[in-house]
Amino acid sequence: MEMTTHFKPDKLTQAQKDKMCHEVRVRDAHCQKCGVWCLVGGMVCDVHHLRGRGALGDAAWELNNMILVCRECHDRIHRGL
Repeated sequence: MEMTTHFKPDKLTQAQKDKMCHEVRVRDAHCQKCGVWCLVGGMVCDVHHLRGRGALGDAAWELNNMILVCRECHDRIHRGL
């Protein structure tokens, strides 16, 4: 039996996605896992979707589904550590 994954396409523009990521960066300011400073002069950080983008489509871009994490923690999250 073949398994298929259904992805919801994003309808948001790149500018809208960038705006949401900026809002998360301003809101969180620090890595939400280890606490390292992420803004000007701090560690490079990424916006992480708590629930996957592929399955949720545009709903993944809601502010309550995104957190700011440093690159090291982001890597750990995706490796399941």
